[in-house]
Amino acid sequence: MNGNRLTEYERWQADVGAYTDRLVGAVVASGQYAGAEIRHATREFIIFAMGEPSPPVAAVLQQAPDIVRITWRRAPYTQAELTSEMRRIMSRFHGRLTSGGARHDGTGIEWTTTDAQLLGAPDPRAVLECRYPVTIEYGEPPVTH
Repeated sequence: MNGNRLTEYERWQADVGAYTDRLVGAVVASGQYAGAEIRHATREFIIFAMGEPSPPVAAVLQQAPDIVRITWRRAPYTQAELTSEMRRIMSRFHGRLTSGGARHDGTGIEWTTTDAQLLGAPDPRAVLECRYPVTIEYGEPPVTH
């Protein structure tokens, strides 16, 4: 049953949560972190990061519990540098971009807007004067209460 499977996934995530939190903390502290992804169906935790694991991160990787498969995927950019660039551009294009954020795999920045000029730009990266790859899609501003 679907309800039982969800409970199984939740239980698995609870069992590996402390470890994955520690791993993410180590990768963030190393300055390499780009993002992470959980794949419940395969019991896999994917870390996206720049370069090879630093020695402290490698030590945490070696402590992975048997119930989770850890995959290290190289990312071209860190979350910190993408987020810094996203903030810079959001301040310059205030009111024209409705949201933005680093892609979880460290490959660039995703934006939403209702601005027809930005949506139709042949090279949105150039229009935004962004240092990193960008994707722009239509999106209304977030609703705040």
